[in-house]
Amino acid sequence: MVTEENLQDFLVEFKEIHGDVAYVALSMRDYENLALNIAELKRFINQQTQVIIYYENAVSDSINNSSKSDQPQEQ
Repeated sequence: MVTEENLQDFLVEFKEIHGDVAYVALSMRDYENLALNIAELKRFINQQTQVIIYYENAVSDSINNSSKSDQPQEQ
C-alpha cells in the first residue's frame, strides 16, 4: 500500500520498472467496500466451484453405474 510517507520512493521504483504512472484514488470507505466486494467474489467463486465438482461427481457416478448395469452379470 502506498502512503504519503512512501509515495516518492514508490514512484521512483515504479517508473524504473514499469514506465509511466496512472493514478486511482480511493477513500478509506471505498477501499473497504472494494475489499469486501472482492472477498464476496472469492466466496461466490469457491461456492460455484464446489457445486460444479458435486455435479461432475454425480454425473460420473451415474455414468459408471449405468455402464456396470449394461454388462452381463456373472453367475
